[in-house]
Amino acid sequence: MKLSIQNITNGTLFFCIILFQFAIFFLLKETLSLTKLLQLSLKDQIGSDRIAELISNYSKWEWVNYILLPFILLIKIGIITTCLKIGTILLNYKIKKLLHTVLLAEFVFLFMILSKYIWLYWHKDILTLEYVQNFSPLALSNFFDTFEIERWILYPLQTLNAFEILYWFTLSWLLSKELKIKFWKSFEFVMSTYGVGLLIWIVFVMFLTINLN
Repeated sequence: MKLSIQNITNGTLFFCIILFQFAIFFLLKETLSLTKLLQLSLKDQIGSDRIAELISNYSKWEWVNYILLPFILLIKIGIITTCLKIGTILLNYKIKKLLHTVLLAEFVFLFMILSKYIWLYWHKDILTLEYVQNFSPLALSNFFDTFEIERWILYPLQTLNAFEILYWFTLSWLLSKELKIKFWKSFEFVMSTYGVGLLIWIVFVMFLTINLN
């Protein structure tokens, strides 16, 4: 029997995405020496004993990051699927594989994660911890000095990137096939559902950042 993407289960797609994220997270930690960057970042702020303690705690609890990744992805996929589902109900669209479509589109962001790692790896000799944290490939934030702009404006600038645009087009194309509508009609649907949800999320993060600061 011929294997196609449509035949791959949602669980398999989710597992592949998580496995890829695990791999990149591990490579970032091992090849970019994040603990060394942490040490260099803090050396002028606190004493060496305190730095050693922080690094020890980081190493001790870093496994928590691997546990959080699946939950973060699950929440993200759930929110996007919910936004799209509400749209299909309001517009009376019928779609059987909505979750499957969202999972397929998510692979676009794996290319973003990979491109970030490649960029950071080739510039590893001049990296700082702040740069690793703030860098977003092909994002609007790259046209600004991230150390000079307000923290609350950084997230929306990072979100506005080429991969986010590619995600919109990919999701629209996949939905147009499922809903059997024209591409631009599908794009309008994505803009009025996922787009609105993304805008609300960005505003929420900005509000949260302002209040935390």
